[in-house]
Amino acid sequence: MRRFTIVIAVLLSAVFGADAALAQAKVMPRVNNPNVMKQVRPKQIKILPKMIPPSVALARAMAQAPGAKGLDVKLKGQVYVVKLLQGNKVKQLRIPATP
Repeated sequence: MRRFTIVIAVLLSAVFGADAALAQAKVMPRVNNPNVMKQVRPKQIKILPKMIPPSVALARAMAQAPGAKGLDVKLKGQVYVVKLLQGNKVKQLRIPATP
């Protein structure tokens, strides 16, 4: 019985002693060292797809509609919208902006 109480006392002191030791642990604040250089991330380069100029889009559209006159060329996303006047009608053709 005496041995049992000693074991219990040792276990209880270990359990409650660990809690007290952990409660006293201090977190050290992070100090900026001026002698250490900061790591710099390289800038990411965004590669844009090659695009044709509006004049090429107009030439391609006029090749699809012979005898038409070009009215307007607008870039919408990855597509040129080309307005052509053919006779009395206005046509809109979509030409891909990438070659």
